[in-house]
Amino acid sequence: MLHRMIDHSRNHALNFLKGIACLLVIQTHFKFPGETGYLLETINVFIIPLFCMISGYYAYSRNGNSEKKILRRMLRILRLTLTAIGIYFVFELIMKIIDNNFKGWVIQFFSIKEWIKMLVFSNFDIINAGHLWFLGSLVYSYVVLYLMERYNIRNIVYKLLPLLFIMKCTVCMIMMAYGLTWHVKGNALIGTMPYVILGNYLAYNKSWKYKISNRDMAYLSSLGMIIVLISAHVNSRLDFTEIGSVMCGSFLFMLAVKNGKKLINAPFEVLGDVYSLNIYIIHVIIGRIFIRLGRYYGIDENIVYLWVYPLLTIIITILISIIVTNIIRQYYRKRRGI
Repeated sequence: MLHRMIDHSRNHALNFLKGIACLLVIQTHFKFPGETGYLLETINVFIIPLFCMISGYYAYSRNGNSEKKILRRMLRILRLTLTAIGIYFVFELIMKIIDNNFKGWVIQFFSIKEWIKMLVFSNFDIINAGHLWFLGSLVYSYVVLYLMERYNIRNIVYKLLPLLFIMKCTVCMIMMAYGLTWHVKGNALIGTMPYVILGNYLAYNKSWKYKISNRDMAYLSSLGMIIVLISAHVNSRLDFTEIGSVMCGSFLFMLAVKNGKKLINAPFEVLGDVYSLNIYIIHVIIGRIFIRLGRYYGIDENIVYLWVYPLLTIIITILISIIVTNIIRQYYRKRRGI
């Protein structure tokens, strides 16, 4: 069944990595205890580069219709972002009513500062949906790609890529050194745009496939992960995590693009190709429900609970994502049949 669900026109390696990545995203927000959780959170550095570069890569078309393709993708992500915001608004509304914090929460929505945070920095903490920063930032990144195509300034923007990555790494190092909020890098300019544009460039100029060997890409990606692991275990104000992340994620993506024809693992590929986006959107609600249940029953510090609830969050999120995806598919099939 899973083999039948696989789209063999897509890249198997990328879908496999997406399947692994969506599970690591859940673990990042709802960690296993101790060193296990810390290690899994540390090695997730390839996730954002992977999803951003995929977005930029597949937004490019050699048939001369990149502008329309980018616009379709931008509008799709915008609809998904607004839908996700609506879902989390309703969920948070229910939670505030249960906790008797409704009035103070509603007053926050009249603050210009909160709207600037949401619209400019993709900061959705007001609805406890900080993870949606990625979708919001991706919309802005698609806007940049669209303008690149619309005004034929692609080559100019591509030449700015080194500066974008230097700025990205510098800002992240300053953020870590001074303990600034993660939203400093969780926005379009720093968080997604450099990777999205890089992915687009790699689709536009495919000569890199012949210039960099598989072995070199694997070595460079591994070196990036080593830098991340060392930075995670060395107590220093000078943090090189972002440099390692850029190396690990970028070269891993390139390796997958170049070697994606062979089927790797059907379940993980289906998870990445079909369900990863809904898993990303839904998982925080599921995890928060388990946390509230743990507190309600007074077991939130129990070691068994601390191991079980992240695992249950993963399982339930996957099951709900499968159900939601199939419901949506059936809905659109019926619409097309009318």
